[in-house]
Amino acid sequence: MVLMVYRKLDGLPVRNAGLEAPDSKLGVSSLQKPASNAQSGEQAIARRRQTPSAQPLPITFKWVAKLPRSVQPLALLRQYPRIANMMAGMWQDPQSCRAYLHDLLTDRRGTRKGFTPEIVQELVLLRVHYEDLHPPLLDVYQEVNKRG
Repeated sequence: MVLMVYRKLDGLPVRNAGLEAPDSKLGVSSLQKPASNAQSGEQAIARRRQTPSAQPLPITFKWVAKLPRSVQPLALLRQYPRIANMMAGMWQDPQSCRAYLHDLLTDRRGTRKGFTPEIVQELVLLRVHYEDLHPPLLDVYQEVNKRG
């Protein structure tokens, strides 16, 4: 009999490691996993990762409906629903929303194809509207440092 220092969840030491009798509830050893239920590593990873929805979410439709008609990003909603979903989700967070809009309109890698002019126009209008709703806070200390 092999006595190990490892303990099971019930606090008792594990005995006969690897030679354990079948668990009465499961019908298999707690150390063994049935091969039929085993998943490949890729399947498990894919299941754990959450991917953004490729369809507009209900919250996104509500967000677009609340915007003035002149800034509603309808082409963005049709062509890039994932981006519209992200915008709707972060609309109330000025720091995140500003950063996301900036990233969408700026090519830092130099390899992006870019959006169509229609989408760029909608994003620019959204950014201007957003800045009107949430003007950036004035950093008094930054202004003082500029003066010397």
